[in-house]
Amino acid sequence: MVVNPLQSGVHPLRHQSRKTVLKMNTMNTLPEVKKYVDSFARPEGFNNYAWEVTKKLALEAWESYLEKRPFRRQINYMCKEFYAMIRRPEDGEYILPRSSFRMLGNC
Repeated sequence: MVVNPLQSGVHPLRHQSRKTVLKMNTMNTLPEVKKYVDSFARPEGFNNYAWEVTKKLALEAWESYLEKRPFRRQINYMCKEFYAMIRRPEDGEYILPRSSFRMLGNC
């Protein structure tokens, strides 16, 4: 099972030593990203279809990021798990410009 450092809501750098963080590798391939995205648990209240669509959208965002091309789809007001999916696990930075999307206040 893949442990997802961002799922807890606590940034991984706050509780890990610098040495541990440096061991984290940046995801460079879609199979690595898929494994990461699949590590998130489906939120309560999401049916399977909605969750699969959410994960597919996260994968599309990562694909654009990896290919260094702009992401053109709307991603406003998604679930908090989605926003965690589009953050780099090694440093918690979003893969899309933060100004390009809006989140609910509780994310």
